[in-house]
Amino acid sequence: MKPGKPHPVNALSAAFVRSAKPGRHADGGGLYLEVDDSGARRWTLRTVVMGSRKDIGLGSARLVSLADARIEAARLRRIAREGGDPLAERQATKVAAMTFDEAAPIVRDKLKRDALSGKKPWTEKHGDQWLKSVQDHASPVFGSKRIGYITPNDIYRAIDPIWQAKGPTAARVLARISVIMDWAKATGRRTGENPVWEARALLGKQLHETQHNRAIPFAEIPAFYQGIDDLAETPSVKLALRFMILNANRTSEVRFARVSEIDLDSAAWEIPGERMKARRPHRVPMSDEAVAVAREALKLPRTGDYLFTGQDPSEPINRDALLDAIKRAGYAATSHGCRSSFKDWANETTTFPEALSEAALAHALKGKTLRAYQRGDLFDRRRELMAAWAGYLTSKSADVVQLRKAEA
Repeated sequence: MKPGKPHPVNALSAAFVRSAKPGRHADGGGLYLEVDDSGARRWTLRTVVMGSRKDIGLGSARLVSLADARIEAARLRRIAREGGDPLAERQATKVAAMTFDEAAPIVRDKLKRDALSGKKPWTEKHGDQWLKSVQDHASPVFGSKRIGYITPNDIYRAIDPIWQAKGPTAARVLARISVIMDWAKATGRRTGENPVWEARALLGKQLHETQHNRAIPFAEIPAFYQGIDDLAETPSVKLALRFMILNANRTSEVRFARVSEIDLDSAAWEIPGERMKARRPHRVPMSDEAVAVAREALKLPRTGDYLFTGQDPSEPINRDALLDAIKRAGYAATSHGCRSSFKDWANETTTFPEALSEAALAHALKGKTLRAYQRGDLFDRRRELMAAWAGYLTSKSADVVQLRKAEA
């Protein structure tokens, strides 16, 4: 403050809080609105505690109103003036106030906001499943317990009944509990190490063997592909299934495919890095058959940007839709296993270098020989490979493609 200039008192307004530009904005009495370059807004109280200046965070301005921030700032200033420690008092209040069941939906909503702001895949169904899995397995054991006092043994007792019997489910729930515990620590609602780490040690090693994704034998996949129209599935699921097989994609890459990512003129699909397993952007060269499938998909009703829509035209198809379609067709295989079918076909019936099929699958190449091919993304060469794959899938006999090896 400049000499002689009065300190501000209630200088901010609710409208200003919503539109303030990056920087630190004083409201008065040591209360500040801090705005990051990203647009994130939070309240900070600057006051003197036991002779030392302290900055105390009062929460996000999106969750804490200006009026509430002023009330909380006044309360903490009073504690400091009386010789108390507002930081310790506030920590105790947070720990005492929130249970695990109260924290879980808050964290779920935070994950949703983070995903949407970062343009990452998120659906309401996924959010509901995320929360329900935690409520089904953790809540009966320690849901009503204060989150600051949950122990590794609490988590062990919740997860142990399913640790061996339902290994993948148990691992997912444990990971979700860990996220909630990390959030509780970051927001001052608990201290110390994440109790999930010790609980994981108590649970021990899972005894079930890892099962690889089962695949449709590549010799049978043309018949399966050509019979997709006969399946009792929605048009969106049928087209998504075709698109996934043609491009050898992961299920999630197809489910969350966006109209804005497809360039029909150049026959290319640009998948952003945040949707890829390796977190690197991936260009998919679409065959003529894949372009035709995309054109049909663009005719589907939609109110958003998803290429393959579910019952809600603003949402993508169901997570298990492609797997269920394969099962109902009579195959004991997974949707991810279709990538294995493509890989087996490329290895056993063509002369294309392995580097091409690995690049088509968006795998990181290993070994000196394969890395020698990895100077670019092999896009044009992959286009030849995917055209041959589409020809194999749509041919009446696999002999057409198998002749490539004899001709080489």
